[in-house]
Amino acid sequence: MVLRVSGKNLDIGESLQVHARERVGAALAKYFDREATGHVTLQPDGSAFRADMVLHLPAGITLQSEGHAHDPYATVNQAVERLEKRLRRHKRRLKDRSAQRARPDATLVDAPEPDDLAASAMVSYRTLEAPAGEEVEADFSATVVAESGVAVRTLSVSAAVLELDMSGAQVLMFRPSAAGELNVVYRRSDGHIGWIDPSKPAGGLADRP
Repeated sequence: MVLRVSGKNLDIGESLQVHARERVGAALAKYFDREATGHVTLQPDGSAFRADMVLHLPAGITLQSEGHAHDPYATVNQAVERLEKRLRRHKRRLKDRSAQRARPDATLVDAPEPDDLAASAMVSYRTLEAPAGEEVEADFSATVVAESGVAVRTLSVSAAVLELDMSGAQVLMFRPSAAGELNVVYRRSDGHIGWIDPSKPAGGLADRP
């Protein structure tokens, strides 16, 4: 697999890079035999460290995890352990789908997933960041710290909610049908899942428990 390991406001040595690649590679090999790509970013977090991991699997699946510890190696290990749990859940979900499709009387509730990204649209998103540890003023203009393209897949709402939960992301964009408008599911501050459907009348935000 291709895994980029980098530091933010932190020098990453070769030993730590090798450690991260070996741990992520071992976790991936337990559940999948296909190639994947991803990146790990390690940065100071107060008196400790924080590791952010993103793993891109085939068919457009993206898994995320993070770790916090006072030692950079332990931080990476914690993030890998959380990533492995999501890999296990994704593998179990694929097995459940295969078993369901094998039954002639089964009713599929998830929209079919494309085998590749050809059936997916691409959109760009930006991550905005306020100054750490500072009070944000009314006229504050956030700085763009990351920008990338993501595939927008065709999913049912239930499948989108499952993927949001599995990936650990805060928001997920999807299309409920091949010609449908962009929909969004997101994590609310109360722990529930919110669903935004632009085709609904004004004020028609759907919240899912």
